[in-house]
Amino acid sequence: MFLLNRVRLLAMGATLGVVGLSGLASPASACEAEHVSYRRVITYETRTQDYVVCVTRYDHCGHAYNAYETRTRLVSVPVASWVRVWN
Repeated sequence: MFLLNRVRLLAMGATLGVVGLSGLASPASACEAEHVSYRRVITYETRTQDYVVCVTRYDHCGHAYNAYETRTRLVSVPVASWVRVWN
């Protein structure tokens, strides 16, 4: 019984070994492999940014007072991205 189990175990190991080795890359597929790398590229996007400004206004009697206004401006922002490079 022990010998029979050992023979079965060796047979399964040999079968798995052959199946495992057949999955390795062949020389033909190694030549056709893609050579791809990625490079970091900095691009600039235009975005809107809100900011607050204190302005002086005058009421109907001519008295000055401070008022806060929210304004927007266009800002150029650097954005990092990865680009595929073919070697």
